[in-house]
Amino acid sequence: MNKGAAKTIVQSPGTRLYLQAVVALGSLVLVQAIIGAARTPQPLAWLSLGALALLSGWFRLSVKSVSATVGIDDTFCIAAALLFGPSVATLAVVAHSVVYTLRRRRPLPQVAFNGAALA
Repeated sequence: MNKGAAKTIVQSPGTRLYLQAVVALGSLVLVQAIIGAARTPQPLAWLSLGALALLSGWFRLSVKSVSATVGIDDTFCIAAALLFGPSVATLAVVAHSVVYTLRRRRPLPQVAFNGAALA
């Protein structure tokens, strides 16, 4: 198989329905989070915290004894939840998920699912 060939995945109707439902419901939650975040005071502060979460998402801490990695961005997402509420935290987590999935060069349907599933 050559490198340029795209993988085709055959999905059952039930699987396709599940994926579409998750993306649709997650999109509704994301719209609600955007509306809630727009009403949150101090937009510069929570946007800065979200930017820090995105930037720190590029760095991972390796735990050698357990063979695991820990994301530094979790700290900023938890801080966003504690300081500004669930709407801002939802946006931070979804933005990080989308950036991380795009960085791994996943197909757009998987990007949409990953972002919506976390919303």
